[in-house]
Amino acid sequence: MCKWDEVLRELAEAIPDSSPGTKQIYHALTYGWLCGGIIEKASGKRFQDLLNEVFVRKLHVEGEFYIGIPAGVESRLASLSLDMEEFEHAKGLIQNGMSDSGMMSNSRVGTIFGEVGGAEDFFSVIAAIPVIFNMLFIRRAVIPAANGHFSARALARYYAMLVCKGEVSMNSSLSEPPLGSHPSVPELTSKDLSSRSRKGQTGDILNKQSSHRSKDLSSRSRKGQTEDILNKQSSHRCLNSRSQHHNSVPGFDQRVFKNPKLHDAFLGSGDYSDLTQDGPFGLGFRRYSQVCNGSQEYFAFGHSGIGGSTAFCYPEYNFSLAITVNKMSRGSVTGKIIKFICSELNMPCPEEYNDGGGMGPDMKLDMSTIN
Repeated sequence: MCKWDEVLRELAEAIPDSSPGTKQIYHALTYGWLCGGIIEKASGKRFQDLLNEVFVRKLHVEGEFYIGIPAGVESRLASLSLDMEEFEHAKGLIQNGMSDSGMMSNSRVGTIFGEVGGAEDFFSVIAAIPVIFNMLFIRRAVIPAANGHFSARALARYYAMLVCKGEVSMNSSLSEPPLGSHPSVPELTSKDLSSRSRKGQTGDILNKQSSHRSKDLSSRSRKGQTEDILNKQSSHRCLNSRSQHHNSVPGFDQRVFKNPKLHDAFLGSGDYSDLTQDGPFGLGFRRYSQVCNGSQEYFAFGHSGIGGSTAFCYPEYNFSLAITVNKMSRGSVTGKIIKFICSELNMPCPEEYNDGGGMGPDMKLDMSTIN
C-alpha cells in the first residue's frame, strides 16, 4: 500500500470485477491510484509534482496541503485518536443485531460481516486505523484516497476554487498564520532545528523566516498601502478577484480548470448525466442532496473522510466549507457544525446530515454501502 509504483503495476494487471459501464462501485482506496496513475501517464509528471504545480502553488496553500508528507512536517501534524465511547456504543449495537434504523436480520449481518467473528474483526480494524495512520512511514507514503494531510482552510480554499469553476480567488484568509507561511518542503528538519538550538541559533533562524511578511506590511504601511492590502485580501468573490489577482502575477495562469461545465461533471448532470449511475457519486465527488417538491435534488458536492472530517461546496450559494478533526468518530460533531452553519447562513443543509442522528454520510450502522 505504501509503494506507489508497485500498487499501480498490480492494478494494471488486475481483472475488473464487472464489465466497464455496467456497475458503479465505491473504490475506497484504489480510486486514488487509478486516477493518479492515469494523470501521471497523461502528463509525464509525478503525482506529487502535479499536486504542487496545479493546486498547492496556485491556491497558495504551501505547507497545508499534502498527500504524503515530506520530512520536517511531522511536528505540525495532529495525531489521530478514536472516540472510544462512541466506538463501544456502535460495537454494542452490532453485537446485539441492531443498526441505527432498528433491528438487522441475521442474513443482513452475515452479508456485511461474513462468518461468526466477522463483526469483531471489523471493529478491530476500525480501532487500528488511527494507530496505523499515525505511523510516520504511512504518513510519508503516497496514498491519495487515505493519507491526505490538509488544514481546514486549505481544503475550504480548494473547494472555493471549484465553486468558481476553476478560478482561484483572492487570498481572503484573516486567520493566523497567513497563508503561505510554511514552505511545502521545510529547509530544516526537526533534527536540524534541535542541533542548531543547542548552538543558540534557532531563534535567529525562526525570526528571519517569520519576519519577511511583517516587514513587507510595515513597509507598505509607511506608504499608506496597508489598508488597501487588507481590503484586497478580504475580497473573495469570484467576480471581483480576476483582475486584482491575475495582474499581480504577470503571465501566471490562475485558473486550475477551464471547463465551463465543471459543476455538471462533478454533480453528474447535464451533458455528464449518462456517465454516472444511480447513487451518491458524480464524477470524482460525492453528491449532497436536498428534497424539493418531494423529489431528491443534488445541489452540492464534496467528500467526507472516515472519522468525521469533511469538505464540500454549494455552487448556487458561492460557498465552501471544510471541517477537519483528529478525534475520529461517526461524524455527529461534524453534523452539528454543518447544521449550525447552514442555519445561520440560511442555506439548505444536506439531507445526508439531516437523518441518521446527524451522522456523516456512509457512517450509519445499516452499512448500506458495504456489500
